[in-house]
Amino acid sequence: QGETNVVRKLFYAVKPDETTTNNPAVLGFIGVVDLPTALRYGLPVAKLVNATGAAVAPDAAGIAAGYKAMATNLDGVTKYPNFASTDAAAYPLVKVDYAMVPTVVKSTAQQASLRRLLDFVATTGQQNLPLGYTPLPPELVAQVKAAAAKITVAGAKATTTTSPPTAPTTTPVSNLAAINNGTSSGGSGTGSSSTSTPAVAAVTPIAKTTKAPAKSTKLARATPVVDIANTGERYGLPIIAALALLAALYPLSRRARPSLRKALAVARSRVHGPKARAAGLSS
Repeated sequence: QGETNVVRKLFYAVKPDETTTNNPAVLGFIGVVDLPTALRYGLPVAKLVNATGAAVAPDAAGIAAGYKAMATNLDGVTKYPNFASTDAAAYPLVKVDYAMVPTVVKSTAQQASLRRLLDFVATTGQQNLPLGYTPLPPELVAQVKAAAAKITVAGAKATTTTSPPTAPTTTPVSNLAAINNGTSSGGSGTGSSSTSTPAVAAVTPIAKTTKAPAKSTKLARATPVVDIANTGERYGLPIIAALALLAALYPLSRRARPSLRKALAVARSRVHGPKARAAGLSS
């Protein structure tokens, strides 16, 4: 039912499966809770019999002796009760409350916060404990401080002294060629060995010619057969009229050709005068 429900039923003398208060002078109640919870509700605390047959109360002396009788787990940190202890003064059911603390944190702020908390636990926090708690023995105080010292920040590197950067030196062209040759053929890529670097004649630097920036190429567009838009406004309408005339003349059959010839003759006579008109009519 949980420790809180157990201690409340004990306090009100209520059976686990009921809600009505009973007379504690008639019915006895026993519950398993920790010492701080029992003392908080003012409940009487029973003594426990250890392996020697002695009944020991969970007071400061019994808890201190019971802690010394505890055994350590394989992790080397946590402890558990040793029910086979032969210390008659040891309370057999002592437990230690542990906190799992990370040894690697993300920032210096978290590191400082955790270290400040653990320092409070090991020092000032032991001076005013809640009811039912006993101060940490010196062994656990040292354990808390050691855990605080192990907290580090992720990615933090040890500070090293570095010399200021020097100005770059100009390397001759022949040396550059030797280094490149050594890098490509040598295993280490240093090119400093005389056996792996062949002699290279001095190379005269060639003046570089700067090229004019290339003009941006535009997307080529398809050019129409008759580009009316590029001919200008003065030629636009005559070209359209000529295209219309060609479109009208193309479907003419042989029967329409004589009429077309007469029309052309009349037009010539009007342009060139009476002689041309007479010639046109006689034809």
